[in-house]
Amino acid sequence: MHEQKGMYSVIRNAAVYTMAAAGLAALVSGSASAGPRITLSGGEVVCDVSGKWDATYQYGTPDVLIITQEGKNFVGVKTIGNRYVGKGEESVRGSLSKDGTITKAGVNGKPYGWGIGEGKISENCDYMVIDIPGRKVTLKRKS
Repeated sequence: MHEQKGMYSVIRNAAVYTMAAAGLAALVSGSASAGPRITLSGGEVVCDVSGKWDATYQYGTPDVLIITQEGKNFVGVKTIGNRYVGKGEESVRGSLSKDGTITKAGVNGKPYGWGIGEGKISENCDYMVIDIPGRKVTLKRKS
């Protein structure tokens, strides 16, 4: 009886690992869900990042951003705020490219103002990292 439980456990675990590997392969190959996209006037297709995003800052308090997008450019405004960037103020911005790179990325924070650098967005358009030295921000789309 104990042997059958063990065999079931092995088969179940193998099935879970197989499904996880298939999901990873789909993501790498680009066959996974591509996420919300918009087509720009020049035909370039980029992620549609408009909406609510959970923001985690390297230094600072978590917040929820409302991101608006015009073409490939986006701006994120804080809904909670703190002493460095108040409620209703711009916190992040950037320009999206079809390869998932975020150029002209910026993170705002007093007393230094805007830090400029680059970032990356996931293939399914639900996770962004803007990595500016000392001002890394991780954004995850709210469900």
